[in-house]
Amino acid sequence: MTEIQIRPIERDDYIQLFDVIEKNRQRLRMYFPKTSNAIVDVDSAEKFTKLKLKQALNREQFYFVILLKSSEAIIGGVILKNIDWSVPKGELAYFIDVDYEGKGCTSYAVKRVIEYAFDELKMEKLYIKFNPENWGSKKVAIKNGFEKEGYLKREFRTGHGVLTDVERYGLLK
Repeated sequence: MTEIQIRPIERDDYIQLFDVIEKNRQRLRMYFPKTSNAIVDVDSAEKFTKLKLKQALNREQFYFVILLKSSEAIIGGVILKNIDWSVPKGELAYFIDVDYEGKGCTSYAVKRVIEYAFDELKMEKLYIKFNPENWGSKKVAIKNGFEKEGYLKREFRTGHGVLTDVERYGLLK
């Protein structure tokens, strides 16, 4: 596996975040339509980063970046979102630069965020939703101990406007 680290997003990450989104925009548009539409240039990436910092302070959402240890270049992200503190539970979403797919980087990063969510945030449950055709995402979920909870029909609208089914996988503390 490529040597990586993961950490919460920082204010100065916006340029690199824009770069990785721009490089991977066509494939991210399918599964990350909100992020793809929100980050269209460097200025919007800066606003997006500020929003993610504010959301973390308010404990609404936590955005982590995946970096190469050697250069500290951002190559992906893991998001803890749709948090319900009454349970407490949250949804994980993740993406990786095309050049680092299949190398274990995403699985490792998700593992670190799981630890943070359970140990630091004291969450009881995490879940992941993904398109049944997204084998990479399914592999990351299973590798991290998530189990299939269900199949939801017409649950997600892609960035191309297509309404798709999703599989939902969950993990208890």
